[in-house]
Amino acid sequence: MIGKVELKQEGEVILYTSTSATTKDTPIYVNGFGVLIPQASAGANVQNAYRRCGLYRIAPANSIAVTVGALVFYDSAAGRAVLTRPTAGFLLGVAVTAGTGTTAGTVTVDVLINTVDGGNGNFQGADVYAGRVMEVYSVASIADSAVTLTAAQVKNGIVSQTPGAARAITLPAAADLLAICPRAVVGSSFELTIVNLAANTHVQTLTASGTFTVVGLATVQPATSATFRVVFSDVSTAACVAYRI
Repeated sequence: MIGKVELKQEGEVILYTSTSATTKDTPIYVNGFGVLIPQASAGANVQNAYRRCGLYRIAPANSIAVTVGALVFYDSAAGRAVLTRPTAGFLLGVAVTAGTGTTAGTVTVDVLINTVDGGNGNFQGADVYAGRVMEVYSVASIADSAVTLTAAQVKNGIVSQTPGAARAITLPAAADLLAICPRAVVGSSFELTIVNLAANTHVQTLTASGTFTVVGLATVQPATSATFRVVFSDVSTAACVAYRI
């Protein structure tokens, strides 16, 4: 979400203008602030008061047993607390009371929002264990040919190929990547690793698209890998840069 914010003297409450409508007590996630709990329902582009510290009471999903100290995620689709990262949702914080969810949602637990063991912070799209962020990667194995990567393959974090000849691996349009990273801001970034599984010949070359450029050595030698830091340089017209690191 994008908007403007004003800090209040109390420290635990902020005034924020969201570009989307908000519902009382339904958490939202804002880059730079983390979890915000609306104190009233409000329409889009209307200033509202939000809590971002302290306890938040929420019902766990049916049959989900929450224990004290567990990391609790918010499932945006179900509107309930869960213990693993949902497809749509975010990390709320740490549970300070225990309970097992029911179908009717009559059981609730207290969660200390924007908090994990070992520190406080904003957590979106990442699991956190004992205060340490564990990023989620998956491997996209691509065909032995010149390939244009999809945005999802880039976002996966690891792309592997066994080239039978020198191969170009072309980056997707930055707009496609921004579409699956809707909360990205200028400077948002993640790592992309290209793995060349050829035994001793055939170089890969990471190739720019019009809006997704490459800075640094773009070639990946056989039997090695190369890691790039993908950075959003523009989220208005959509532009990204892959920096060799």
